[in-house]
Amino acid sequence: MEENNNQDGSNGFGLYDTHKFLYTLFYEGRIQGHEVQFIDRDKEEKTITLKDIEIGASPVSCKLYSKEGNRYIVPFVRIRKVFSNGELVWDNSEVDFSNTKVIKGYD
Repeated sequence: MEENNNQDGSNGFGLYDTHKFLYTLFYEGRIQGHEVQFIDRDKEEKTITLKDIEIGASPVSCKLYSKEGNRYIVPFVRIRKVFSNGELVWDNSEVDFSNTKVIKGYD
């Protein structure tokens, strides 16, 4: 993980860092089997095991496909954690997005 160097106390992760992290996993062919924890439309925490991901159609969200065959359209700001084999590899849960507005339909 990166050092905590920001004035607001965050670890520096955010919308574009999340996009870059997931895109790198996808590009390297390592996306399958990762568990992604995100906040759903009902503002509930949800964790799914990935089968595939679609990045690029929108600059602010991605489509996550679970191993069960379900599709979730998730804004990058709502992705909180990513696990690989049970080990935390991405943690965006400390960043405060309470004042961030998301696309209509995600509230």
